Amino acid sequence: MGDFHRYYAGEKTAPILTLVIGGNHEASNYMWELYYGGWLAPNIYYLGAAGSVDLGGIVVAGASGIFKRHDYTAGRFEHQPYSPSGIRSVYHTRQFDIIKLGLLQRPQIFLSHDWPNGIEHCGDVTALLRKKPFFREEVATSTLGSPPLQMLLDALHPAYWFSAHLHVRFAATVYFGDAGQSDTLAVRSNTILNPEVLEISDEENATAVSAVAMPAAVPHRPETTQFLALNKCSPRGDFLHFFTLPTPADPFLHASTEARPQVPLLYNKRWLAITRVMDPYFSLQRRQMPLPSIQDPSLRERICEEEARLDTLFADKVNPLDVPAYVNPQTAAFSKTYNPDDLQKYKVPDLSVQDLLSSIPSHCFQRSAFHSFLYLFVDFIQLGILVYGATWINTMAESVPWGMPGLSLGATQSVAKFALWSVYCILQGFVFTGIWVIAHECGHQAFSSSKTLNNAVGWVLHSALLVPYHSWRISHGRHHAGTGHLFRDEVFVPRTRDDRSMLPLRPADDENAKANESWGSWLGELLEDAPLFNFFELLLQQTFGWILYLTLNVSGQLSFPNWTNHFSPDSVIFNKRHRNQILMSDVGIALALGSLFAWGSLSPGGWREVVLYYGIPYMLTNHWLVMITYLQHTDPLIPHYSPDAWTFPRGALCTVDREWLGFVGPWFLHGISETHVLHHVSSKIPHYHAWEATEALKKRIGMHYMKSTENVFVSLWKTIRGCRYIELEDVAFYRNADGIPKSVALLPQKVDSGLSYSE
Repeated sequence: MGDFHRYYAGEKTAPILTLVIGGNHEASNYMWELYYGGWLAPNIYYLGAAGSVDLGGIVVAGASGIFKRHDYTAGRFEHQPYSPSGIRSVYHTRQFDIIKLGLLQRPQIFLSHDWPNGIEHCGDVTALLRKKPFFREEVATSTLGSPPLQMLLDALHPAYWFSAHLHVRFAATVYFGDAGQSDTLAVRSNTILNPEVLEISDEENATAVSAVAMPAAVPHRPETTQFLALNKCSPRGDFLHFFTLPTPADPFLHASTEARPQVPLLYNKRWLAITRVMDPYFSLQRRQMPLPSIQDPSLRERICEEEARLDTLFADKVNPLDVPAYVNPQTAAFSKTYNPDDLQKYKVPDLSVQDLLSSIPSHCFQRSAFHSFLYLFVDFIQLGILVYGATWINTMAESVPWGMPGLSLGATQSVAKFALWSVYCILQGFVFTGIWVIAHECGHQAFSSSKTLNNAVGWVLHSALLVPYHSWRISHGRHHAGTGHLFRDEVFVPRTRDDRSMLPLRPADDENAKANESWGSWLGELLEDAPLFNFFELLLQQTFGWILYLTLNVSGQLSFPNWTNHFSPDSVIFNKRHRNQILMSDVGIALALGSLFAWGSLSPGGWREVVLYYGIPYMLTNHWLVMITYLQHTDPLIPHYSPDAWTFPRGALCTVDREWLGFVGPWFLHGISETHVLHHVSSKIPHYHAWEATEALKKRIGMHYMKSTENVFVSLWKTIRGCRYIELEDVAFYRNADGIPKSVALLPQKVDSGLSYSE
């Protein structure tokens, strides 16, 4: 693992002949350029979008990609340069390829990335759901897996079927007809499980999936199929399985490995005949011409005639059926351009909670109400000074006695007002944010040793800043408990490539999507990586991100239902015992809004005064809050972990300390950005001890401590451009729009090899 690029570039040769199919994460150019199959690398043969070869007398067939209904009946319309949607749709299985595979006879081995639909019922589905509980709904609705592959399984009855995709080891035995026992696959014969899933609403091609009928009988079919899916390649995954399958009349069956010659790889004449006969139906447009029924006798006759012609063509040694070796010279050039060896290596920490906490001096854990109130008092002094100074802004601006060059006196005074109010709003935004940070410490019980005092002070301060104190305190506590976890973190949860395609102005890449993209979807795909589009995306995040998170769970966990928010006691974020606390938080918000309404209604300055003194600094506070938290947990070098790889210490170190605009961070923001790694190790350490504790922690964690001295606005722009999505891996790093990460994980070595063996 980790060195495939060396095989891909031709630097290394696989020690044994390897047959592979494609899934939904490979390079799209190979999925298209090697559509018919070919040598992916020396001694590594790719079966293509669909393919079949003869391996020493054993017929092996395979189907690459995953099933997506909206592309299933389309042609192979993708072309270079690929659009963002084309990068995905190129690995979606097509009806054309499934029909070709259905015309095969007796493949002993079938390979697919997707699972056949319904296969879970032929194995221990209870054990499967224990490992993957989020499959429960799909199992209950019979939507787990691919319906076209289910039909191939019914038609071909291979002796062995191997799959991947779902990242879990699962074995099953499929019984056909009257063999042994009856189950959901055995009794269905050629009927379709859950036919509603197979209805097609593609206006461009009205051919339904259910119209693909499989042959009623294939001679000499095995009565059972042994199905095996393996886990993904990870140090603790069941990803490797050896089994013995003798080739017909194998003279080296009992010979040692060293004495055995390599099994010959030959073209499958039946597959060559099918490919030639079906070629007139192959479409390079989105619209797929009507396809023949595979039960059409004339179609099978033409295939038999073509197969007989191939028997004559390959009868002599001039045209052998051996697959010739070939290495694509483009691969070496690509590997030099993008060399995984150049990626920064992140050594995954193997520390315990005790390892982290024991490095911090004991007095750093002491909380003092006196010290905390002292810092809060300073913040309010700053707030008062700024408010008092702001009352003189208009008077001072209107007293300017001369006009600026090229401007009238009135225009000059207006410019002076704008400049002075801007200074006030920016500085007051910093002060508001500092008060917000103190309230945040109250939520962590770091303000004092009294929980009652902490919650009282925090409720007042956060309510004044329109933050539902207890609601956010609870969800923020869950964020700390699941930081760096792909499925448990609460905020700025990384999206996968498919997740991002489901966002507004993106093509919905799910089972119910239509083939035709809307104008908005097309525009979103076109502009996704455009700097101007990224700028407006960033502007939206920084202006409304905090409000949208509280009200609509934007950037939160995708597993939460629509309309999840921080104001409803019935929100999935909370438990029943939290109900009164959530209502109390709502009361605080109502009182704050009522006070602002009274201010705007009764003050001589009216709502203009509210906007200038409170509204703009409040929006700037939201901006700083979103920017701080976004940059703390989003960076190309920050990992995110799967449930198998995550531990609390690893998650706690999934953050970056950043120097924040010189003195602004330490003075106004109480070091919330400069000491955030320490804050995730122990959130009860008050900010005035966090600096010393950080220095002690740095000595203990060494290379695992991440800090940036780059200007935070530069970092913000780089991050929004470079952190577009992740791939679901044990240790996942953000990738840019081109799919390239900046870091790769080095996992601690485990004893479990993930290898199993059977005869």
